[in-house]
Amino acid sequence: MAEEIVSMSVELAGRTYKVNVKESERSIFESASAMVNDTINGYEARRAYEDKQDLLAMVLLQYVTAFIKQNRLHNDDKKIVTERLKALLHNLEKVSE
Repeated sequence: MAEEIVSMSVELAGRTYKVNVKESERSIFESASAMVNDTINGYEARRAYEDKQDLLAMVLLQYVTAFIKQNRLHNDDKKIVTERLKALLHNLEKVSE
């Protein structure tokens, strides 16, 4: 059975957007919009920006940069595990000869 899709409103940078999400992901969208708004408020408090688009651009850059860093760490971890498994397999093959 397919998960129920619900309509909800999120506010970002003072504007309201309607989105359709899975019921199980509703709290994720609520948390994400709160994080974006908190980050916008932080930028507003530190610097003068002409409009909200500048703030949204800075928030986007911050979160995408963090996402890329996390992906690189994850990929590096996968490489390390793969290399260790290959070394272990090599050692097991040597022992079984």
